[in-house]
Amino acid sequence: MISPMKKIALTIVLSLTSIIGCNDDDCIITYSIYGSWEVTDIIDEGITIQKESTSDSVVIEFQTDGFLRGMSTYNFLAGRFQLFPNDSIWISYIGGTEKGDTELGKKFAEIMPKLIFYKIFCDTTLSLYTSNRNSQINFKKYNRQ
Repeated sequence: MISPMKKIALTIVLSLTSIIGCNDDDCIITYSIYGSWEVTDIIDEGITIQKESTSDSVVIEFQTDGFLRGMSTYNFLAGRFQLFPNDSIWISYIGGTEKGDTELGKKFAEIMPKLIFYKIFCDTTLSLYTSNRNSQINFKKYNRQ
């Protein structure tokens, strides 16, 4: 039989091990979606879309008031979002200016409102995706320079 003190010590050791031993799978949904994120790639029906050049970019900011603001290579973006239990997210129509955009910017505006789930990996990577994962947008944490 294990004494109460040994049980407490064992619980502490196991807790610290699970906290320290963070890999991508362990860190899912332990961080906040709020803040700025830059699109790394978009996968839509098996087709991957990436930046056309180094200046091609889509950056969005999830604000704590439920607004979504951002900028693609040529356009300002705006919308609303709401978080729900079980890693669900509702994203309203993404509107903004309508200057011709790159393929990345156009595809972002097209599929963003279709995405209903999200995962955050160790506070550096965010994925938004449909329930069947046929469409997905991947982001990295964005730090303004």
